[in-house]
Amino acid sequence: MMDEILTNINMAGKLRGTFVTDNAGLVVADQMLAVGDQRLPHVLAAPIVGMLGTLQGNHQMARTVDYDLGDGKVFIRNFDWGVVVMLGSNQVNLPLLNLLLDIALPKIRRMMDTDEFRGKSKKPF
Repeated sequence: MMDEILTNINMAGKLRGTFVTDNAGLVVADQMLAVGDQRLPHVLAAPIVGMLGTLQGNHQMARTVDYDLGDGKVFIRNFDWGVVVMLGSNQVNLPLLNLLLDIALPKIRRMMDTDEFRGKSKKPF
């Protein structure tokens, strides 16, 4: 079910993939489109969650962080239950992505509260 939700988010066009972490920075689900990107969520998760924690420690709670990397973009959505990270090109259809997120995020939150995802990380390999 979570893989299907992440696949639907990727349908926003030009996304390389999407992953979900818990608040400790452990990847609980990912849907990366390129084979070479399979380890990327596990490399990025802890630094992203750490950066968000630093912002929160400085009283700058960040719910939405978008980075333009020149040849691509990173879209980060921070919640009390975890973080959703989306990797895409510069041609991402942002209105469509936001619409898909409005539908998907409540489902992801409910899933994060289940025993299947609570306190469990997906192993990189």
